[in-house]
Amino acid sequence: MKIKIPFLMLAALAGLGVSIRSSPQERPAFWEEFDSAFPDAFHAYKPGEDPKVKMIGPQRMIAGAYGEWTFDFVAGSQSVKSGGALAIAMRHVSGWGGTPQTFDPGGPDYVSIRTPTGVGVELHGPPDPFNRFSVPKGYLFEYFPWQHMITVEITRGQLLPGKSIQLIFGDRSRGSPGFRAPSVAREHALFLALVRRDAGGQFVPIPEHLSVSILPKVAVRLNLVAPSDAVVRSPVRVLLRAEDEEGNVAADYRGTVSLKVEGGASDVLASYTFQAADRGIHILPEIRFTSPGTYFIQAVDPDAGFRAESNPIRCSATPRPLKVLWGDFHDHSVISDGTGSPSHAFRYARDVAGLDFFALTDHGYMINQTSWQLIQRIVTEFNDPPHFVTFYGYEWSGYADVGGDHNVIYAQPGMPLYRESSYYEPKNPFIYSGPDLGAAHIVQLYKRLRLVAAEKNARILVIPHFRGRPANPQWNDSEFSPVIELASEAGWHENWALEFLRRGYRMGFIGSSDDHYGRPGYGMADNPMTGYGAPLEGGPIGQGNRFHYPWGVDVQGSPLVGVLATENSRESIFQAFFSRHCYVTSGARIILDFHADGHEMGDEFTAAGPPRFEAATESAVPIVSVILKKDGKPLFTQGARDGARSAWLSYTEPRDYQGHFYYVEVVTVDPQERALSSPIWID
Repeated sequence: MKIKIPFLMLAALAGLGVSIRSSPQERPAFWEEFDSAFPDAFHAYKPGEDPKVKMIGPQRMIAGAYGEWTFDFVAGSQSVKSGGALAIAMRHVSGWGGTPQTFDPGGPDYVSIRTPTGVGVELHGPPDPFNRFSVPKGYLFEYFPWQHMITVEITRGQLLPGKSIQLIFGDRSRGSPGFRAPSVAREHALFLALVRRDAGGQFVPIPEHLSVSILPKVAVRLNLVAPSDAVVRSPVRVLLRAEDEEGNVAADYRGTVSLKVEGGASDVLASYTFQAADRGIHILPEIRFTSPGTYFIQAVDPDAGFRAESNPIRCSATPRPLKVLWGDFHDHSVISDGTGSPSHAFRYARDVAGLDFFALTDHGYMINQTSWQLIQRIVTEFNDPPHFVTFYGYEWSGYADVGGDHNVIYAQPGMPLYRESSYYEPKNPFIYSGPDLGAAHIVQLYKRLRLVAAEKNARILVIPHFRGRPANPQWNDSEFSPVIELASEAGWHENWALEFLRRGYRMGFIGSSDDHYGRPGYGMADNPMTGYGAPLEGGPIGQGNRFHYPWGVDVQGSPLVGVLATENSRESIFQAFFSRHCYVTSGARIILDFHADGHEMGDEFTAAGPPRFEAATESAVPIVSVILKKDGKPLFTQGARDGARSAWLSYTEPRDYQGHFYYVEVVTVDPQERALSSPIWID
């Protein structure tokens, strides 16, 4: 797509907005982490010789609103010659605009240019606005994760020193409503400016901090997050947050909320009025339950018409041997192809999503030694057991023919980073291009990790997953991979996970977000039409919808893993994973117990006689049924009472049980709220 513009006059910029200073005196932590993570990203830029760029427009925008921003490129001491180009790129999953376009001046997301007299240009939009994955290799890799590039190529004359070209995103002069801001609130929604000095050259990133703060919309609902297990008279921590329609924390909410408990007697504050200092999130004072039972915390703002209820809280007279803890072991930050800083990811996981444990897993091929040290430092700083437990991690992202995607998780610092070679691109300054790639094949990765584990006496967890480059069941190592990520924001991949089990691998089921928007533990489905309800198994799951708006309020809250652990510590959580004492949910904190002859989910045992399977589940959403599956196929279904939020299953397998695996699925009235236990194997 190109538009030939032989001559355009330089126009005044009055009234277009407020200039954003790209390097304020007190730089936010985001830019400190960004700059330290990419120390060589801008090494090819020549200060004084190459163009500078200034961004003019609103510094803050309400999520999903339309605005106009002008990128003013001013040539340095060296001209940008004919064949040279200037460009603005956005992040891989930036959320900016629907489809940046250069052909409809009255439509949304219209982009135009202004040039000096005597300079002819061609304005190029993204390679294919209708299929963003049908693009040249260089578009994905030479500049990844910067994509959706709008390029101004000089076709006549040259941009002389001191002269400027303006690239206007959301040019409203001919009727366009403007350029749409992302729907996910964040401190920094990013742009990257680039210059190609002459024909045939490589684009060089320009070192300017170009971003806009995206603010949440008004509150439309409340949300309560509570622990799944409690003990009589022991305090529990309950998180109450206000949200806008996209699930962003509504920081301006000031409502008065009345609180009560359903399920029995308890100590709870009668009401609370949100203050400015809360910024939309409040931790309820210590709540204690006076007797065993299942409880739900309820919050009501009668003036706004908001009503919320927590997940079920299972209260016992004495501590349970194993309690349910919630976590996310798959998330990306600006270090790779995400949008928020690493610190933001951990703060969000702890303070907004209310997770018990978390690991950031940026792509290994994008992490250099400096950023790996940065990630490890942040992981260590945020680790605060038993309140919040953090792990060291990265994603080994090899093509499927060399193993596919796997997340590597460590429970101790100072561990190595082994990179894959599938995405090696020395021209890309945002991808690691040094000599230490580490492991070109998943088998090689397992071999290296085996040596490290022996040397450091450490357990190492390697989790296969689906989105991106599906992990290949041809290779797996049970020593490191006792579990598989069955669900993420990309969908529910039960059939794919079963391929591993049918090959003889004994693996538990987990879920995690694979979030790229700085919302670990509470992200958004890639496909807003199907959410997590449809068992999508093949092709680029949700990729075509990944960049589109709106996400839809019915798919807020990404898949999670619930582990059955003795305590919230690295050691106990790792033990739960390696014992396969874990299960996956679509995001709802459903309580699920599953046993066979007293053996926990994830166990394997030899049955002396016909085994008896028992399951119990509790949910905030009414349950439809509990399904017992044998080798992946439904064997027995136990329906629930209409409107019941608890259900039980009991079934004795009369014959042909040896050499098979069994697990249960919880089905609720909401097709996007479900849970799946890890299997039990009977030898």
